[in-house]
Amino acid sequence: MDGMERRVESFLNGVRFRKLFDQEYGPIRKKYNLCRIDLQILTYLESAGEYNTSKNIVDTGFFTKGHVSQSLTRLQQKELVELQQDKQDRRLYHLFLTEKAKEIVSEVHSIQCNINKIVFQGISEEELHILSKIAAKITDNIQKETGI
Repeated sequence: MDGMERRVESFLNGVRFRKLFDQEYGPIRKKYNLCRIDLQILTYLESAGEYNTSKNIVDTGFFTKGHVSQSLTRLQQKELVELQQDKQDRRLYHLFLTEKAKEIVSEVHSIQCNINKIVFQGISEEELHILSKIAAKITDNIQKETGI
């Protein structure tokens, strides 16, 4: 394996990105005693619109049903998420962020902006466009192979 292949494999594996993610999100996770998935679910719900059920979260393919269930229990206990029964299908519950959660999501957006500054520093718009196209192709290839 040559140097370029190692760099690409390292990039796809995401170890360094995960370390950066943990470094940048560590303080907010500690401040609110939240797990990584908790923050991800909060940011998902902020823009979910009508797709705001636990099933919708699981259907994104990023989380298992068990992890979503555990996270939502934590988020409810911390009064960050409220459940509202669906009017047509009483088996369904829609999830909504509380005001407290919206404040946390605002902090998360600041962290995301900082991470983007770090990650994309020195990369031109043209290079970002190429990276976006390549990432889409890689995602499609993985999706075809795994069905996720």
